[in-house]
Amino acid sequence: MNIVIDAGVILKGYFPDERGHEEAQLIIREYAEGFIELYAPHLILYEIVNALVVARNLGRLEQRQINNIITEIREIEINRYDVADILGLFDMSLKYGRTAYDASYLLLSDELKFNFVTGDIKLYNSVKNKLPWVIWIEDYRKIKPRAD
Repeated sequence: MNIVIDAGVILKGYFPDERGHEEAQLIIREYAEGFIELYAPHLILYEIVNALVVARNLGRLEQRQINNIITEIREIEINRYDVADILGLFDMSLKYGRTAYDASYLLLSDELKFNFVTGDIKLYNSVKNKLPWVIWIEDYRKIKPRAD
């Protein structure tokens, strides 16, 4: 199965106190076992690094932990795409009232026709009634292949 993921999905696998931690670990495990392939816009790496900087600044993680996380994340082969359809990105952002960053995940998922699993509850809540292929990470176990 192929899925688009956001940075929250990867990061939740490293934060046991986060909602969706178990599901994030399951996604990473299923990836490692070859059951799923992961896709995301290129910006996922910037978002992951930014979240790690914030976690370190807040004292949530020590540098040693961050180094270990980065080493592990580098081994995860996420198929990354540039978002070339700038007008489509603009339209998606306006249509759903999301940042261009969030809209890039939505647009990629729409273009590839893959489900998008998100660890961002605000993003999920803003589109859950409009885009059935956007899946909250805690619902990952119930995911079905996209049929459109």
